Amino acid sequence: QFDVEEILERQRVMIAKSRQERHSRERNPLEVCRWVTLHSMQTAELNDKVAEIIERETAAGRMGVRLRGECKGKLVRRQCLRPFTMDQTVKVARLGAQGEDSWVGGVSTVHWPRHILEALPSERSAVSELIGVPLRVARVLPHGVLRERSDFDNQWA
Repeated sequence: QFDVEEILERQRVMIAKSRQERHSRERNPLEVCRWVTLHSMQTAELNDKVAEIIERETAAGRMGVRLRGECKGKLVRRQCLRPFTMDQTVKVARLGAQGEDSWVGGVSTVHWPRHILEALPSERSAVSELIGVPLRVARVLPHGVLRERSDFDNQWA
């Protein structure tokens, strides 16, 4: 026999823990999908370049980043990453594809620098403007190479 109240309570606890973990990741300025400026790099031309974090910190203290406009990633020492402040970023919803590296196809809330978003070609949603919630839709580079048709899948798109 099942104790429905006990099952519901366990589900509430799991949902609360998941929500707490998600909020903690959102506040972490060096989380995957956050943007940084590179500094103190040995390769001088990389200094002041903007990059998106695409891989969590390795045991060697390096994080995977992808320079703006490039497809290939680089491993960079954590201390060479300067995160954008919250007032420099905008909270956005990103639809991921099933075949992306370190991404489960779905919707995720991430923070992007305002100047990056404003530079992207985008379309305004007429319906969202009618209800007073401005929405711009833009296509962004995937995290990794999408090869198979199924790699592009996203049940939310």
